[in-house]
Amino acid sequence: MGDSPSTASQPQKRSKARTIEQHFLNMRYPRLEVQTVMETDLTSDSLNAILFGNSKSDAPSSIPRAVGLAPGYTSAGKLTVIAVAVKARVLLIQFRSEVKKGTDVVVAARQLLHDELLCHDGNALFAFDMGPLAMALYLDHGLYVRNAIDVQSACTCKGNRDPANAVEFAIGTTSYKVYRANVTDAFSSSLWDPSKPPSTTSVALKAWLAAWLPEVADMEERLREVQPIDTKGMSELKLKPIAQFARSDYQLASKKSIATSHEFTSVGTSDNKHTFRSTRFQNHFRNTNNAVRMTVVDAIGAQYNVQGRASEADGRRGVVKAEGVIMEGKAVVSVTTIGQDGPTLAEQQKAATILRMLQDQSELLDNPFLRTIWPDGKEVVWPTLSASLSTEAPSLACSQPLNHSQRGAVEQMLSSTDASRITMVQGPPGTGKTTVIAAFVQSAVEAGKRGIWLMAQSNVAVKNIAEKLAKVQFENWRLLVSKDFHMDWHEHLYGQISTKVIRSDEFRSPTALQEMQDCQVVLCTLSMLAHPHLARFTFKVPIKTVVIDEASQIAVADYIAPLQSFPTIEKLCFIGDDKQLPPYGQEDIEELLSIFEIPHLRLEALFLDTQYRMPPQLGEFISDAVYDGQLSSNPDHPITGLACFFVDVNGATEKRNGTSWENPLERAAVLQIAARFQEDSESFRIITPYDAQRSTIENDLKAAGLSWENKCFNVDSFQGNEDDYIIISLVRSDGLGFLEDLRRTNVMLTRCKKGMFICTSWDFLVDGKGANSLVGRLAASCGDDAWLSMEDLAEGNF
Repeated sequence: MGDSPSTASQPQKRSKARTIEQHFLNMRYPRLEVQTVMETDLTSDSLNAILFGNSKSDAPSSIPRAVGLAPGYTSAGKLTVIAVAVKARVLLIQFRSEVKKGTDVVVAARQLLHDELLCHDGNALFAFDMGPLAMALYLDHGLYVRNAIDVQSACTCKGNRDPANAVEFAIGTTSYKVYRANVTDAFSSSLWDPSKPPSTTSVALKAWLAAWLPEVADMEERLREVQPIDTKGMSELKLKPIAQFARSDYQLASKKSIATSHEFTSVGTSDNKHTFRSTRFQNHFRNTNNAVRMTVVDAIGAQYNVQGRASEADGRRGVVKAEGVIMEGKAVVSVTTIGQDGPTLAEQQKAATILRMLQDQSELLDNPFLRTIWPDGKEVVWPTLSASLSTEAPSLACSQPLNHSQRGAVEQMLSSTDASRITMVQGPPGTGKTTVIAAFVQSAVEAGKRGIWLMAQSNVAVKNIAEKLAKVQFENWRLLVSKDFHMDWHEHLYGQISTKVIRSDEFRSPTALQEMQDCQVVLCTLSMLAHPHLARFTFKVPIKTVVIDEASQIAVADYIAPLQSFPTIEKLCFIGDDKQLPPYGQEDIEELLSIFEIPHLRLEALFLDTQYRMPPQLGEFISDAVYDGQLSSNPDHPITGLACFFVDVNGATEKRNGTSWENPLERAAVLQIAARFQEDSESFRIITPYDAQRSTIENDLKAAGLSWENKCFNVDSFQGNEDDYIIISLVRSDGLGFLEDLRRTNVMLTRCKKGMFICTSWDFLVDGKGANSLVGRLAASCGDDAWLSMEDLAEGNF
């Protein structure tokens, strides 16, 4: 930062000091003095009062002062406060939310922070998760750090960065004891709410803990060995992309719910531990040790809340230990886990890669694939091809016929020229993306290629590819799936291919390793590449050619860690569709681009131009409305006439349900159609944009004695799936909401093979706000004959 007016002579405006007591460790420690100050009221004296105390002799001048830092963020993920701690003093510095007012004062305040705190040669900065904090300081406030130490880099065991584990590791064999629950609660959220004392206390205590750890025996030396983060000394060319990756990661993490309401049935109580059986995977119990709030009803009908801890979880089973209350004889009405889920292994690996870059241990653009994605003007040097690859593409050797566009895609995927090291294939709904993948696998293996790994974002998409390989009678493959997804939840999805499945809890078994001995093709999710025991398999089947389905749903930055971790990769094939679901969170985080949104790569994408799923009536509309008329429909499709119907649910009204929406009258219509399909033994699924509606439709199906398991989905969970008939509940009757999202609406409308029934109302979709939506335009193209009344449903006239 450049020269700016000094703030040393400004009057100091601080809140009244308060004191708090640390409750992380079982030791006596002076109460901490905590004060809060706006950055524009910060003075050199107030900073020195924290750093030096009254005597300015807390540390010899030759030894850097240990300064603890901790962040507080807004709900939008912007750094709004930073806690600065030394010894028993903590200063909470709040940043101005509006920098346009008093700009000179803000510049002067940040120069003071830069000069006397963040980049002062006499300070050693310590923080848990220093990487994201350093990036937030840079992106949000233009501030740099020097000699900034990431605490967990010195005190982690086997890569576990959980703060409670890190503190236990740091204190080692000392007499101190860590109160894990208190540490976990404090670090479970970094949201800052100055109106709530627990919020301010949590930030202050985290900064104090970071400042205290260097005092522990052996920790000073351990911390000294950690490569510091020095953003002041980094080039902007390197710093900016890393900061954007780190910011998008933090914003994604902040989108995780801070409270999870569980859907469950009670099993029973023993030793004050209550056992539950989850009924929905998305909110099942997890091994988090987070606080849990249970609403219970006792024997006399009194209802009240009971606090507890999530103590065990396995499959559908979850155990909560109540605190200070006898659970015998009490009925549990609701259970809510408080606190966000921890990072996944893939998220941890990505964060570790970004941290290594910040610590100057890893260059972002060393990898030729990353250099191609983010060109830096330097020559891209590709790795030497293995003996199993050649620049001459092998001939096709597939068991299913391919159309012209599919054949072109497979040939490009088989090519190993430098120009085709990254191959892009855009596949609209029903165009045979898994057919292309299967044809590539058969042809590549026939040509002698090895080390083929097939991946996708979701377990269901990977399963679909596996089923396609089985259908074309290709046998030499294995599918890796997480125990969390498979056990007790989705075994039924793998019934036809169960002998090929290796579950994550079996990775270390000799049997699993033996199964991989001569394996030619491996299937897994992209996130599985972060599994700590995957190296046992990659040693047997090195990752050389990677095919990624659903690539339009994956943020391009998610490839950084895998490409850095597996330098054996020689070829990348991305298959997806940027007209369908985007990376999760993209609507709020503009930096979250998929590979299909990198302009110079998107231009090279091959287009699969014929869809085989939808009846032509629907396929032709989607082609014109979404794909600029480039998508043809199978001329031999068995359904040639009217296939899309709209149910006029007169009087249907949207109702808010928490953060979601529902529509009771539309549910009644859905139930009538579902009952008719089940009676006629037709295969069908139900889709709705809102989870509240999905949940209540599922309950309605149960109550009516209809099939309900694996029947009702929200839109995001159904991409890649299809069924003969699709029933849709739009829910909205006034606002557009979900229907403004073209990509998600495209997914919703393109799942049927024979027919689709959309429950809505004429007033909304024809005469109202829905008329200009993609669904409204579909209704207009289908005409009046496509409309059914509730009387038609009651009489079975459909």
